[in-house]
Amino acid sequence: MVQGSAKQYEGILHCVNTIDDRASKANSLPLLRNSGHSNWIGIGGSIFLVFLKRTKKLVAAKHPVD
Repeated sequence: MVQGSAKQYEGILHCVNTIDDRASKANSLPLLRNSGHSNWIGIGGSIFLVFLKRTKKLVAAKHPVD
């Protein structure tokens, strides 16, 4: 989850809170009203990628490549 070239989100909750803050400031209720399904797909994908990254680190630590 990258935000520009220098900024990164600190985690899933930080990402969701940032999106929620921006949505409340921008009055984007009509946009968000019908985007529930897309939001769930994005959140699910983010969770999958976090677990994938952590699993790769765990496997790499247990089975180092010579």
